[in-house]
Amino acid sequence: MTYGVVVVFLNHEKRLKTSILREILSVHDDMQLCLVNNGSHDQTLEKLNQFKFENRERANVLDMKKTKNHKTAFKAGIRFFTNTFNLIRIGYIAFEDIENFSLFVHNLQNDFIRDKDLIIERDSETNKYNHGRELLRNTFNLNLFIK
Repeated sequence: MTYGVVVVFLNHEKRLKTSILREILSVHDDMQLCLVNNGSHDQTLEKLNQFKFENRERANVLDMKKTKNHKTAFKAGIRFFTNTFNLIRIGYIAFEDIENFSLFVHNLQNDFIRDKDLIIERDSETNKYNHGRELLRNTFNLNLFIK
């Protein structure tokens, strides 16, 4: 069973600590990370590539040359995962949405990994459920797990 987490970054060089990413990987032995650099103008991409180099088997970096909205960046990471791995569940989150990293990792472990009967939440903007297309059937917004 393999799980994937897409994390989108935009100019987070100063806040980004690789120990945080290692904590996310420690949640499960079969955890994969897709780190999406969303057109950063600082050294974020270099930090992400260094982390990938240190964690080759479980970390992947996508570089979007121009800044796009988060939805487009999430989709790029999700497409990468669906084309590369056979994952049970994919979660996605923007790095700036993770305020309490310890709580995020705890909830990721207890809710995202262990909860096999997870209810897919309704998108309040579109009033639709997130499981409409097969690509996104097992994809979850991780903001649901940190509130």
